[in-house]
Amino acid sequence: MGILDRFLSRPPGGDQEPPRREPRPSGRKDFVRRPDVIYRDEYMDRTAERAWVASGIEASELMRERNRLIVMTDFGMLNPRSTQAYRLGLFSFLVRGTNYYRQAVKSGNFTPGAPLRLEREPANVHDPNAIAVYAEGAHQLSGYVNKQRAKRLAVLMDSGADLAAVSVRGAGAGREDEVPHVLACERHIMEHLTRRLD
Repeated sequence: MGILDRFLSRPPGGDQEPPRREPRPSGRKDFVRRPDVIYRDEYMDRTAERAWVASGIEASELMRERNRLIVMTDFGMLNPRSTQAYRLGLFSFLVRGTNYYRQAVKSGNFTPGAPLRLEREPANVHDPNAIAVYAEGAHQLSGYVNKQRAKRLAVLMDSGADLAAVSVRGAGAGREDEVPHVLACERHIMEHLTRRLD
Protein backbone atom coordinates (compact mmCIF):
# COMPACT_ATOMS: atom_id res chain seq x y z
CA MET A 1 0.00 0.00 0.00
CA GLY A 2 1.46 3.33 -1.07
CA ILE A 3 1.23 6.65 0.74
CA LEU A 4 -1.57 7.90 -1.50
CA ASP A 5 -3.54 4.69 -0.88
CA ARG A 6 -3.25 5.23 2.89
CA PHE A 7 -4.75 8.70 2.65
CA LEU A 8 -7.52 7.68 0.29
CA SER A 9 -8.54 4.44 2.00
CA ARG A 10 -10.97 4.15 4.88
CA PRO A 11 -9.53 3.67 8.34
CA PRO A 12 -9.05 0.13 9.60
CA GLY A 13 -12.32 -1.22 10.88
CA GLY A 14 -14.39 -1.46 7.74
CA ASP A 15 -16.90 1.04 6.46
CA GLN A 16 -16.95 3.30 9.48
CA GLU A 17 -16.89 7.01 8.74
CA PRO A 18 -14.02 8.89 10.33
CA PRO A 19 -15.12 10.82 13.42
CA ARG A 20 -16.39 14.31 12.64
CA ARG A 21 -14.95 17.29 14.42
CA GLU A 22 -17.30 19.19 16.64
CA PRO A 23 -17.85 22.78 15.52
CA ARG A 24 -16.05 25.32 17.66
CA PRO A 25 -18.27 27.16 20.09
CA SER A 26 -18.96 30.73 19.02
CA GLY A 27 -17.66 32.20 22.25
CA ARG A 28 -15.39 30.91 24.97
CA LYS A 29 -16.74 31.23 28.48
CA ASP A 30 -13.29 31.97 29.90
CA PHE A 31 -12.54 34.71 27.36
CA VAL A 32 -12.07 38.16 28.87
CA ARG A 33 -12.02 41.20 26.61
CA ARG A 34 -9.08 43.54 27.02
CA PRO A 35 -10.22 47.13 27.57
CA ASP A 36 -7.60 48.59 25.17
CA VAL A 37 -8.52 46.37 22.19
CA ILE A 38 -11.27 46.99 19.66
CA TYR A 39 -12.67 43.64 18.59
CA ARG A 40 -13.99 42.76 15.14
CA ASP A 41 -17.61 42.57 16.31
CA GLU A 42 -17.43 46.19 17.51
CA TYR A 43 -16.91 47.49 13.95
CA MET A 44 -19.79 47.89 11.54
CA ASP A 45 -20.52 44.81 9.46
CA ARG A 46 -20.27 44.62 5.66
CA THR A 47 -23.92 45.48 5.13
CA ALA A 48 -23.56 48.63 7.22
CA GLU A 49 -20.30 49.42 5.42
CA ARG A 50 -22.02 49.28 2.04
CA ALA A 51 -24.80 51.53 3.34
CA TRP A 52 -22.15 53.97 4.64
CA VAL A 53 -20.44 54.06 1.24
CA ALA A 54 -23.80 54.71 -0.45
CA SER A 55 -24.61 57.56 1.98
CA GLY A 56 -21.26 59.33 1.56
CA ILE A 57 -18.61 60.59 3.92
CA GLU A 58 -20.40 63.73 5.18
CA ALA A 59 -21.48 62.27 8.54
CA SER A 60 -18.08 60.65 9.23
CA GLU A 61 -15.30 61.90 11.49
CA LEU A 62 -12.09 60.74 13.16
CA MET A 63 -12.53 60.11 16.87
CA ARG A 64 -10.26 58.88 19.63
CA GLU A 65 -11.30 55.41 20.72
CA ARG A 66 -9.14 53.66 23.29
CA ASN A 67 -5.54 53.83 22.02
CA ARG A 68 -6.22 54.82 18.40
CA LEU A 69 -8.15 57.02 16.00
CA ILE A 70 -11.21 55.50 14.35
CA VAL A 71 -13.43 56.72 11.53
CA MET A 72 -16.83 56.98 13.19
CA THR A 73 -19.92 57.00 10.98
CA ASP A 74 -23.69 57.06 11.49
CA PHE A 75 -23.53 53.29 10.96
CA GLY A 76 -20.79 52.59 13.53
CA MET A 77 -17.01 52.34 13.63
CA LEU A 78 -15.21 51.73 10.34
CA ASN A 79 -12.92 48.70 10.42
CA PRO A 80 -9.39 49.81 9.46
CA ARG A 81 -9.27 46.71 7.22
CA SER A 82 -12.35 47.82 5.30
CA THR A 83 -12.57 46.66 1.71
CA GLN A 84 -15.01 49.46 0.83
CA ALA A 85 -13.46 52.64 2.29
CA TYR A 86 -11.34 53.33 -0.82
CA ARG A 87 -14.60 54.04 -2.67
CA LEU A 88 -14.89 57.20 -0.55
CA GLY A 89 -11.21 58.02 -0.86
CA LEU A 90 -9.99 56.57 2.46
CA PHE A 91 -6.91 54.35 2.50
CA SER A 92 -5.90 52.62 5.73
CA PHE A 93 -2.79 50.47 6.01
CA LEU A 94 -0.04 49.15 8.25
CA VAL A 95 3.38 50.51 7.35
CA ARG A 96 5.34 47.71 5.68
CA GLY A 97 9.06 47.04 6.03
CA THR A 98 9.44 48.61 9.47
CA ASN A 99 11.91 45.86 10.46
CA TYR A 100 14.37 47.33 7.95
CA TYR A 101 13.93 50.88 9.27
CA ARG A 102 13.73 50.30 13.03
CA GLN A 103 15.75 53.36 14.00
CA ALA A 104 13.57 55.67 11.91
CA VAL A 105 10.39 54.14 13.34
CA LYS A 106 11.75 54.43 16.88
CA SER A 107 12.77 58.07 16.45
CA GLY A 108 9.58 59.12 14.62
CA ASN A 109 6.31 60.24 16.16
CA PHE A 110 3.57 57.78 15.22
CA THR A 111 1.14 58.55 18.04
CA PRO A 112 -2.50 58.68 16.92
CA GLY A 113 -3.13 61.97 15.14
CA ALA A 114 0.52 62.62 14.22
CA PRO A 115 0.82 63.88 10.62
CA LEU A 116 2.93 61.76 8.28
CA ARG A 117 4.52 62.37 4.89
CA LEU A 118 4.04 60.11 1.87
CA GLU A 119 6.54 60.26 -1.01
CA ARG A 120 6.26 58.52 -4.36
CA GLU A 121 9.21 56.40 -5.51
CA PRO A 122 8.41 55.67 -9.19
CA ALA A 123 12.01 54.51 -9.80
CA ASN A 124 11.81 51.85 -7.08
CA VAL A 125 13.06 48.59 -8.65
CA HIS A 126 10.76 46.43 -6.51
CA ASP A 127 7.52 48.30 -7.18
CA PRO A 128 6.92 51.17 -9.62
CA ASN A 129 3.94 52.24 -7.44
CA ALA A 130 6.07 52.41 -4.27
CA ILE A 131 5.17 55.06 -1.72
CA ALA A 132 7.51 55.74 1.19
CA VAL A 133 6.22 56.72 4.63
CA TYR A 134 8.05 59.28 6.79
CA ALA A 135 7.25 60.67 10.22
CA GLU A 136 6.66 64.42 10.13
CA GLY A 137 9.97 66.27 9.85
CA ALA A 138 11.95 63.04 9.48
CA HIS A 139 14.61 62.52 6.84
CA GLN A 140 14.81 58.75 7.33
CA LEU A 141 12.33 56.42 5.70
CA SER A 142 10.12 54.50 8.16
CA GLY A 143 8.59 52.01 5.72
CA TYR A 144 6.24 51.70 2.76
CA VAL A 145 2.57 51.63 1.85
CA ASN A 146 1.55 48.04 1.08
CA LYS A 147 1.34 47.16 -2.62
CA GLN A 148 -2.46 46.95 -2.80
CA ARG A 149 -2.99 50.43 -1.33
CA ALA A 150 0.07 51.86 -3.12
CA LYS A 151 -1.39 50.92 -6.48
CA ARG A 152 -4.49 53.07 -5.83
CA LEU A 153 -2.68 55.88 -4.01
CA ALA A 154 0.02 56.15 -6.70
CA VAL A 155 -2.65 56.98 -9.27
CA LEU A 156 -3.93 59.80 -7.05
CA MET A 157 -0.45 61.13 -6.28
CA ASP A 158 0.64 60.99 -9.91
CA SER A 159 -2.47 62.94 -10.94
CA GLY A 160 -1.47 65.75 -8.56
CA ALA A 161 -3.93 65.07 -5.73
CA ASP A 162 -3.04 66.78 -2.45
CA LEU A 163 -2.90 63.87 -0.01
CA ALA A 164 -2.73 63.99 3.76
CA ALA A 165 -1.77 61.12 6.05
CA VAL A 166 -2.01 60.63 9.80
CA SER A 167 -1.05 57.88 12.16
CA VAL A 168 -4.19 56.28 13.58
CA ARG A 169 -2.28 53.84 15.76
CA GLY A 170 1.34 53.71 16.80
CA ALA A 171 3.93 54.73 19.36
CA GLY A 172 5.64 57.99 20.17
CA ALA A 173 9.29 58.81 19.63
CA GLY A 174 11.62 56.53 21.55
CA ARG A 175 9.32 53.50 21.31
CA GLU A 176 8.91 50.89 18.60
CA ASP A 177 6.48 48.47 20.20
CA GLU A 178 3.77 48.92 17.55
CA VAL A 179 3.80 48.90 13.77
CA PRO A 180 2.31 52.25 12.71
CA HIS A 181 -1.16 52.20 11.15
CA VAL A 182 -1.89 55.04 8.74
CA LEU A 183 -4.96 56.70 7.28
CA ALA A 184 -4.39 58.57 3.99
CA CYS A 185 -6.83 60.55 1.87
CA GLU A 186 -7.11 63.80 -0.03
CA ARG A 187 -6.47 66.81 2.21
CA HIS A 188 -10.02 68.19 2.00
CA ILE A 189 -11.39 64.83 3.19
CA MET A 190 -8.88 64.74 6.06
CA GLU A 191 -9.89 68.26 7.08
CA HIS A 192 -13.52 67.13 7.10
CA LEU A 193 -12.73 64.01 9.17
CA THR A 194 -10.63 65.92 11.72
CA ARG A 195 -12.94 68.93 12.06
CA ARG A 196 -13.84 68.09 15.68
CA LEU A 197 -10.76 66.14 16.70
CA ASP A 198 -9.12 67.59 19.80
